Amino acid sequence: MSVLTPASRTAPDDVPSGIGSIAVLTLLVVLLQISLLPFIRIFDGIPDLVIALTVSVALMRGPIYGAVVGFVAGLLIELLAPVGTLGVLAVIYMSLGAFCGRYCGRPEASGLVAPIGLIVACAGITQVAYAAVLVSLGAPFSFPTFIGRVLLAQMVLTALLSPPMLLLVRKVLKQPVLVEPGAGA
Repeated sequence: MSVLTPASRTAPDDVPSGIGSIAVLTLLVVLLQISLLPFIRIFDGIPDLVIALTVSVALMRGPIYGAVVGFVAGLLIELLAPVGTLGVLAVIYMSLGAFCGRYCGRPEASGLVAPIGLIVACAGITQVAYAAVLVSLGAPFSFPTFIGRVLLAQMVLTALLSPPMLLLVRKVLKQPVLVEPGAGA
């Protein structure tokens, strides 16, 4: 069965889930995100490979896998990188992973344009949500600087680097399988 076929609905017991592969990919992407990607920047924007991984896994395995990958990756970033919040990125990535997982197996999710558009939109939502949290905590904020120097640059870089991530996840997970709780009961 190819990646272009609709997602099947199977019980969690007989799903070829690729949990080990997803865990290794998550760890590698988080390490890349905090070590190498800060040096790939335009203005103040850095690509967000974590959201590319989260959305790609969510499109291949559904909202549960998307939420778990997003939460774990976000929490690892906050634990390993010097950010001032703990749990904020984890909740943002988890929410976006769960939302994007709703599109698992849809015909438009099998191409490249719609998933990359979804990844870029989620990257923008991540930045806006994180900025809103920082502003609510009293951090100084300049809206024009944020839009021009951070948000747009980050979305462009994420758009450029997300196709390889999407194709890698598709290669590793083989076919879309919607994993639902209690499907075997």
